[in-house]
Amino acid sequence: MITLHAGQDSMAYFGIGPLFDYSDFDVIIQSQHFHMEQATLGLSAVLGYGYRIGHAIARIEGKYFYERATYIGLQFGLQGAF
Repeated sequence: MITLHAGQDSMAYFGIGPLFDYSDFDVIIQSQHFHMEQATLGLSAVLGYGYRIGHAIARIEGKYFYERATYIGLQFGLQGAF
């Protein structure tokens, strides 16, 4: 992760790294058995921002995944210490 901005109560960051995905399925369709197995290697990137509210942190992250297909994601989070 690379810090883009760091304040007393907030932080913006960027990260990039490898992505490995492995899937293994057994499917039965009309009494026929199919075994499907797949492994892919790709790239994952994230751009995020976090803000501290008391003892909690509110986060939002945009994610970009590049494998056989390219897709994006958006994640919201609320974290607290325990």
